[in-house]
Amino acid sequence: MAQCPSHPGSPAAFVCDRCGSFGCEACRVRVDGAPRCARCAARRPGAREVSFGLAARDGLRLMWRACPRLLLVVAAEMAFNLPLGLAASRIAREPAHLGGARLPVKLGHYAFTVAVYTGHSALNAFIEALTIGIVIRGIADVSAGRTRSGVDHIAAASRRYGPMLAITLLQNVTGTVGYLVLCFPGFVSGALLSGASAACVAGERRLGPSLRQSLEMGVAKFWPLVLLLIALLISGLVAEGGARLLAKHLHWGTGLDHDVRSVVGTVLAVLSGPPFTAILTMFYLRAYGEGAEESGQPQTE
Repeated sequence: MAQCPSHPGSPAAFVCDRCGSFGCEACRVRVDGAPRCARCAARRPGAREVSFGLAARDGLRLMWRACPRLLLVVAAEMAFNLPLGLAASRIAREPAHLGGARLPVKLGHYAFTVAVYTGHSALNAFIEALTIGIVIRGIADVSAGRTRSGVDHIAAASRRYGPMLAITLLQNVTGTVGYLVLCFPGFVSGALLSGASAACVAGERRLGPSLRQSLEMGVAKFWPLVLLLIALLISGLVAEGGARLLAKHLHWGTGLDHDVRSVVGTVLAVLSGPPFTAILTMFYLRAYGEGAEESGQPQTE
């Protein structure tokens, strides 16, 4: 039988609704009727009003302070992402790269392209779930004034890898399909799901509560989040357009042109990840960190 970590020898009597840890009767605290451990009850997780602009400024400032470690994270993600991006670009352009397979007429080239890039984004999630977690943990520690090594950040992110992988897969797949099919649904899913990673790692929440809190945050700051996503998309289009003009000026072939655009798009996507994550993490910490107001008051049983 599970034991209480705070009172060795006492049997566990409940599971914390927020972090999933076990506790005995002496540790049980009720918050709005939900069982919480003393640590989570003290965090006062209710949202408070926060300026998105100030959160973005502070997030980017903290990211700059954590820059040396973030460069290693970016380099690792780039090494994983570039080959996948090139492969997806070539397969979408020429289905023959699948080993001579012929594309069914009824499927259509556009649907095939959507499927290829959706698969690409799903594969990326396996490395992004870890790298994004490392960035969030680093930003949260710098914000709290804690000094931890890169190994500690990797270990902390690894402990949250399971729910982070589920969140990242959901974000990548819905975002890719939304952007490629109708565009605006990609912005909607991005805005509503963007806070889930911060809730999972910085808030140490389980999968379900992370998604619920992300929806709450996305609705509260929907248009600032959408505008931020649009700015990222426009910067990507401008970069790819510049790569296309360069390829045309240098008289590169069509295949090399597509490869260069794929590399530019992948590099920009990887480089934009830490700033975007830092902004969302800081917004989450300002809205849901200690001191945030909540309607329910903890009551010890």
